[in-house]
Amino acid sequence: MSNEDDRRREVRVELRSVGVVDLGDRTVACQTLDVSRTGLAVLAAAPAPTCPVQVRFKLGSSEAAWTDVEAMVVHSHPLGDGQNHIWGLKLHPMDLGTRTRVRGYIAARRQGAGRRRN
Repeated sequence: MSNEDDRRREVRVELRSVGVVDLGDRTVACQTLDVSRTGLAVLAAAPAPTCPVQVRFKLGSSEAAWTDVEAMVVHSHPLGDGQNHIWGLKLHPMDLGTRTRVRGYIAARRQGAGRRRN
């Protein structure tokens, strides 16, 4: 994934949460891996689609409210198990409330990481 890493312009923070990807004709369970202001990485038991998708995930703890975003897969690669794939998603523009929650989560995670290093 080094080529994709080099293109990233936004800071990503870890986000270990459950989610669901709506592919239009079916849904696929996923696990979120990380998030930025413009992107999301997920682990799913399906190859990535080429069409836009809707993703619903918990932003933070298991008690957190569901967050819904629209996104497009910009890269994908299979894991060695032959079933699971990591998808790199570019988030479409979000409504103000969703954008604020995502940015707040990222800021809090970055601030918390800074405190742990000191």
